[in-house]
This record gives sequence, structure tokens and C-alpha cells, in this order.
Amino acid sequence: MKKNGFTLIELITVVALLSIIGIIMIPKISTAFKTTNADQLENLRENLSLSADVFLESTCGKNYSDQFKEEKYIKIYLSNLVSCGLIDNNVYNPTNGEYFDVSNEYIEITMNDIGLKNYHFSF
Repeated sequence: MKKNGFTLIELITVVALLSIIGIIMIPKISTAFKTTNADQLENLRENLSLSADVFLESTCGKNYSDQFKEEKYIKIYLSNLVSCGLIDNNVYNPTNGEYFDVSNEYIEITMNDIGLKNYHFSF
């Protein structure tokens, strides 16, 4: 007699093994995606900080640079960085999957007494 297909025991065993693998792997995969988004956001913040520094040193940000030297505080909107050509108009937010409104989002830069800059983002 020729046997076709799988027995019920074989099918139950395969389903059980796949379920165990799924239970173990789903939390790890979920954590990996969250970590990736956090890393992308941190990279975005670093790139925007560097762009803001270049902006302050360029001719585009001359007025801002003078104000920053006097007050040790400046707020730079992302639209200024776009108009200077330092960033693209479509800045992607990895945490929520949307694009930033560059006219509303900004970077606040403060300088302490020893000259170290602190960056604060509106997002």
C-alpha cells in the first residue's frame, strides 16, 4: 500500500515546533525594529547638529552666528538649513514614519561657559 501525505502526529509536531520558534523569535524581532528606529533617530540628530554647525559657520548663517556669539543661545529652524542647501526638504522621522514639517521643527543650540554646545531638538 502506498502512503500519501503526512500523518496527524507529524503535522501536530511541525505546528508545535513552529509555534515554539515563533514565541521565542517575535519579541526579539520586535526589539530589533525598535532599536533600529532609535539608532536612526540618533543618527538624524547627529547629522542635523553637524548641519547646524556648518550653517553657523557659513555665509547663510552669518546673522545667526553673530547672535549666537553674543547670547550663547540660538534657535535654527530646519527650513533655514534647507534654504542653505545643507539638508533635503524631505527629512524623515524614523519613529513615526512621517516627514518633518521643516518650517516648524527647529534646533536650539546653547553654549556653556567653557564653550561646549548643547543641542535640543523640537522633535
